[in-house]
Amino acid sequence: SNPADIQVNIITFYYKEAEATINYVPVGGGKVDPEKEIVKVVSGNITGSVATANDGYEFVGWFDNASCDGTPISTNAYYIPEKQGELWTDATYYAKFEEILVSVYYEAGVGGKVSVTSETVGKATGTFDGSSASAYSGYTFIGWYCDGEIVSTVANFTPSIADAGKTFVAMFEENTATINYAVVGPDGTVDYDGKADYGEIT
Repeated sequence: SNPADIQVNIITFYYKEAEATINYVPVGGGKVDPEKEIVKVVSGNITGSVATANDGYEFVGWFDNASCDGTPISTNAYYIPEKQGELWTDATYYAKFEEILVSVYYEAGVGGKVSVTSETVGKATGTFDGSSASAYSGYTFIGWYCDGEIVSTVANFTPSIADAGKTFVAMFEENTATINYAVVGPDGTVDYDGKADYGEIT
């Protein structure tokens, strides 16, 4: 046949590279950014995600399981996953957050006692129950003090979360007694000021 009559067909194949989805999920009181990345399985690059704790919480670490069991795979808030093998595959990573615990302390000065000596609660969701001051016999409660300053004159005192870390001291003072002296003179006059009207003494 004539070479000029030969028809050559060129077939071009186009391949679309597969993609994988990387999810980032916050667990507890915090957020992650971004929450998802879609990456080409061979040539793609991962940018990672940043974990940020809400007020009253702290970041614990990144985990590869939803219950956040075991040792975290990273304790750095900015986490960049590594490729497992030669290809990126679908994966989910979990950023765990825990509520911060805070405490207050109560002490009694001389002459009384307090019902509670300390409390520990969650900074974000907790509230302090407070403590009650009681005076011993012969004493009177005068107030709750913190760093030398009086903060309350009510025996049942409840601090706020903003007071976390402080120590409150219930102060008491010893009661005093007034003694009156009565002098009865010959004429029956009684003077409670310690003086008696006797008239002229001979």
